[in-house]
Amino acid sequence: TLFRSIYMGTPPQRLRCLLDSGSSDLWLPSKRCSKCQNPNAFDADSSSSFRPQMENTMYGQRPRAVKISYGSGTVVGYSVFDTLSFGSLHIPNQAFLIVEDAALPPGRQWDGICGLGWKGIAQVSPTLYQNVQAQRNPALFSIVPQGNAAQLVLGQLPQAQLTWVPAEAYDPSGVTSGTERTFWMVSGGLRVNAPTPYPARFLVDTGTNQVLLVPSRHYQMFIQIG
Repeated sequence: TLFRSIYMGTPPQRLRCLLDSGSSDLWLPSKRCSKCQNPNAFDADSSSSFRPQMENTMYGQRPRAVKISYGSGTVVGYSVFDTLSFGSLHIPNQAFLIVEDAALPPGRQWDGICGLGWKGIAQVSPTLYQNVQAQRNPALFSIVPQGNAAQLVLGQLPQAQLTWVPAEAYDPSGVTSGTERTFWMVSGGLRVNAPTPYPARFLVDTGTNQVLLVPSRHYQMFIQIG
């Protein structure tokens, strides 16, 4: 996993964010979240630029509640806005989820998640990359392996040899019939002691350490072609 420091609020508060290309939302734990079990928390009361997103309900205007589910757990909170500093980027009114309740694995080294996926799977908007584009900056991020670590490059291409693969439209929910980019989906092939690769599609997900997960319906075929 890869995590970096971000600064949220006025004055800025430092938190550690897991950089996750397998999701699209930015969320941070509230200081009122007793179940988050994170090293640091965001204090909304101490930020002069913090504001919640309100919505009309039968009880009048209320903060918009949001729930996000991951493979390892769930977070629940409210859609809000505040000033974000992330590397050289400075973004006023960045949308994010302030988490009030969570069911996540304990012992994490990070506080929240910075989703780097497409808006098609975002619960809170605008996403980080949309705000970068709104500032007329290139919404580029690169994660370059360096030994046992990795370097994050923002806003420009890294000085490395590159092989380009197009990002494909994919919607596992079927809402958009697979016509919209959601996850970072690319096509390639699998080969384990086989003469030719077996065509496959891959999710590029920096938020997991699972190199390969084979769907159960394809498992026997994968073993046979290996």
